[in-house]
Amino acid sequence: MPSDTIDIIRFLIANKRAGTTDRRCPEFVPSEPRDLHQIIRTLQHIDLLPRPPAAILDLGCGNGIPSCLFSALGYDAYGIDLDEDGITTAAETSDICSKLFPRFNKPHFAAGNYLPPDVRQRARKEEHVLLDETTDPYARLGKTPADFDIFFVYAWLQQNDTIHDLFASHARPGAKLLVVAASPDI
Repeated sequence: MPSDTIDIIRFLIANKRAGTTDRRCPEFVPSEPRDLHQIIRTLQHIDLLPRPPAAILDLGCGNGIPSCLFSALGYDAYGIDLDEDGITTAAETSDICSKLFPRFNKPHFAAGNYLPPDVRQRARKEEHVLLDETTDPYARLGKTPADFDIFFVYAWLQQNDTIHDLFASHARPGAKLLVVAASPDI
């Protein structure tokens, strides 16, 4: 692994802990970068995860830490989140990484609902937080869900069925779904 990649991972881990004192990365990051890095490497080692430069979609990317980690590992990373502030923070984190590490391939971010309209319609039957009608983030990214090799999501418990619906109905054959599940007390 190139030393830049190791330095980026260390930067993301350090700034996850820095939280509000640094403001480069907010305090709440559900995906611990060190753990996510280990999971990615293990899945690659046993050939369960496509290798870079596969395209990865970070669903609900928040502050962009997972997207930046995937980018640091050579993936073509994209992140979507409902929260405009989260997308702003994600872009800032990406900008900092690209300034500190010249070979860093910046992820692409867009604000909006990552659930396509047909999935939102089916989800309306359940109480769900992702039913907001927003502009199409996929159009902003110039992509469709079928363009991605990997879908990554930190899923809240009430989202699991909807995430699986999105993947089953829109992912291309051979795509992988990587879910980090929330604990019930979150």
